[in-house]
Amino acid sequence: MFEIEALENALEKIEGMKVELLLGLMPLRSARQAKFLHHEVPSINIPKYVRERLAGLDKEDAPKYGVEVAQNLLIEAKPLVSGAYLMPPASMPHLAGDVIEPII
Repeated sequence: MFEIEALENALEKIEGMKVELLLGLMPLRSARQAKFLHHEVPSINIPKYVRERLAGLDKEDAPKYGVEVAQNLLIEAKPLVSGAYLMPPASMPHLAGDVIEPII
C-alpha cells in the first residue's frame, strides 16, 4: 500500500463487518522499482508524486525517501489497522528496521 486513501476506501467498503486488517508496506528503493510495480503489478498504484520524486533522487537517497513514505503511511494508518507487515527488498533488508524505528 502506498496511499492512506486506498486504506480508507477499503475500510468504507467493509464497514460493519468484523474484519481485522494488516497493512502491507514495501519501502521503495528506486524509481525503476516504483515504475515497474505501478505499471506491471495489478492493483498496485504508486502515486505520481512518489514516482516523480524517486526519479529525481540519486541511488543513495531514493531508498531513504522510500522509507520516509512507508513511515508516514504506517503512522497514519496505525489507528485504522490491527497490524502491519513489511516487505523490504531482498537486496536491502535493513529498510524494514528503518521503517519501524520511529514508532517503537
